Amino acid sequence: MSSAHLPACRHRGEELLPDRWLCYSDRLVLRTGLVPSETCRARCPYVDHEPASAGGTEPDAPGVRVEYHPDLVAVGVITAPRPVATLPQTLAELRRAGFAQPVHVFAEPAAPVPEHPGLVLHPNAARLGLWGNWLSAARWMLEGTGAPFLLICEDDVRFSSYAALALQHAIDVLPRDSWGYVSLYTPRHNLPDASGPAGWRHVPVGAGTWGALAWCFTRTGLRALLSSRTVRTHGDTVGTDEVISLAVSELGRKSYFHVPSLGDHTGGDNSTQGHYHGPGEAFGIGFSPAYRGYLPK
Repeated sequence: MSSAHLPACRHRGEELLPDRWLCYSDRLVLRTGLVPSETCRARCPYVDHEPASAGGTEPDAPGVRVEYHPDLVAVGVITAPRPVATLPQTLAELRRAGFAQPVHVFAEPAAPVPEHPGLVLHPNAARLGLWGNWLSAARWMLEGTGAPFLLICEDDVRFSSYAALALQHAIDVLPRDSWGYVSLYTPRHNLPDASGPAGWRHVPVGAGTWGALAWCFTRTGLRALLSSRTVRTHGDTVGTDEVISLAVSELGRKSYFHVPSLGDHTGGDNSTQGHYHGPGEAFGIGFSPAYRGYLPK
């Protein structure tokens, strides 16, 4: 059924299966977070229900006009088997967010990859693990693409409608010589205090950082990060979030996050690693799929 038949709720994602909707509420925790529409319709008004905004622009949105250049950014997504596949939703979210360029998908063995317009598949011959797959994807993106900026995503993220324009704004205004990464996802874990004006802000990161859902690098910056001592000496199969963030700190580069968050985490208890991320820590700060702080020129 269409989401138009369901009450507006900031916790509900896309329909992943027939009559099964992804729910992020920490008061409605179910295996894989999937609920039928009847449960969503009946319970949503009593579970953190939040009406949709009446206007087209979210409150406090800066409304910056941006000239979008999709050729500046190459897009990659890493994926692995999950109890319920999230890659189809992530691919749809990238398109809805304005990323019209080809999407390179780096897939672990047995990971289901749908046919999708503009998708370029790169299957791994053997299982690399979360960190290994991310690292392999980053290296391929450096050598196999020519765009000056590289966006590497995980397969369990959704985006605000104009996330591509927001990233273009970052490209337009942020200094490239100190660019470590620009994150389209701002988890509460990284930024407990989100007060202040909307927009991009530098947030020092390092040990304990969480949320490598959608990171954008300059080509020069990514090469430097992959050559850092932090990356070269990391031997675990996980830890992308912390390792890259520590490398950013090691090199004296900067990490930038957006308030409100331009992305949100959809994995929950549907993890490739079999562990559970609580909705409270998973939510992107102030995330709204309808956020329109950036508009096309």
